[in-house]
Amino acid sequence: MNETIDAHRETEPRLIAETGTAARVAAIAQPVLEGLGYRLEISSPGVDRPLVRRSDFERYAGHVVKIELNAPIEGRKRFRGVLRGVAGDAARIRVEGAPQDSAEVLLPIGDMEEAKLVLTNELVTEALRRGKAEERQARELERETRREQRNARRNRHARPHDNSRRSPGQTRPAAQNEGE
Repeated sequence: MNETIDAHRETEPRLIAETGTAARVAAIAQPVLEGLGYRLEISSPGVDRPLVRRSDFERYAGHVVKIELNAPIEGRKRFRGVLRGVAGDAARIRVEGAPQDSAEVLLPIGDMEEAKLVLTNELVTEALRRGKAEERQARELERETRREQRNARRNRHARPHDNSRRSPGQTRPAAQNEGE
């Protein structure tokens, strides 16, 4: 049995965001799954990840892809080229080596047997840039959380501010209370 949980889908919750989380999930799930006869493996799809959903094709527009179809289109099942985006339920591909007039082809996403990004310098650079941005965002979130926790601790221990010169527990004379 091979199930894939992709933590980078825009429409799915981030199930596994970091190595520590993956380790905690594995520690909890592994004994249960072993009792049922399954083995748990946690891995990343990598930079040259498979493209499955329409959003994958939108996200990686501009990168080189390899696509294999279930049935031939224009006498071909295999295509390689630059992903230009999405049109309806089809991926737009500028096919490598094709004449200029027929360079772009629409390939139905539902008819794809396999679609993968091709590992290029541009893809690696973007993945590194995106990874660093996610790390910065995680650090900022951690700083903000620590700030909020520190402020909450301070507020818990702070005494309410009273502008009165009277000592605590001392009451006003009756005439002041009645407005006289």
